[in-house]
Amino acid sequence: IDPPKVMMGACIGRTCFALVPVVFHLAGFPLLAGLVIAATALAVLRGQFEPAMYAAVPRVADDAQQRLQTNGLIDSTIRLARIIGPAMAGPLAVAMPIVHFFTLHSVMLAGAVLALAGLAARGDARARDGGGLHGLAAGFGYARAHPVIRPLLLVALVYWGSWVMALSLGLALIVHERQPTAFGIPAVRSEEHTSELQSQFRISY
Repeated sequence: IDPPKVMMGACIGRTCFALVPVVFHLAGFPLLAGLVIAATALAVLRGQFEPAMYAAVPRVADDAQQRLQTNGLIDSTIRLARIIGPAMAGPLAVAMPIVHFFTLHSVMLAGAVLALAGLAARGDARARDGGGLHGLAAGFGYARAHPVIRPLLLVALVYWGSWVMALSLGLALIVHERQPTAFGIPAVRSEEHTSELQSQFRISY
């Protein structure tokens, strides 16, 4: 299987599933259901994308030193994105409805598909025929047929799917419903807390 084509297949799937919350919102369906579907699908497809990405490194790195540097660049980019991404959420929320964060994410993933098209076009003489979606399906087919990998895949699906729903969605929903008071933290915008802050400000000055 050609790694760039697997990456393209995963990106195409992620581009589509990232729009599920937007479609649910516009159609009037429960947004939570769309978020659960999108989060689970994106987590599964990420599990296909990242191994293929690292498997493609030898294609662009000729020796061990270049492979080390390329892996370092990939990891640094991922870590920087985790810092820059949340920092951009505030300015973007002023410019667009929050639900369209998913639209922006889908557009950026579509750009990634176009960028990968050039790498995939170079081909690999050792790879079997088939496009990105074929490679993605072949990976699941191999896992399904393997007596050890099959149960591990099912466990991974349940584990990571529940992790995303509980930590990424559940925590945010608890804060939205009950405010930080659910964690023993006083609500920042409560009148009592605001009056207390104003009193401390007057005493200080």
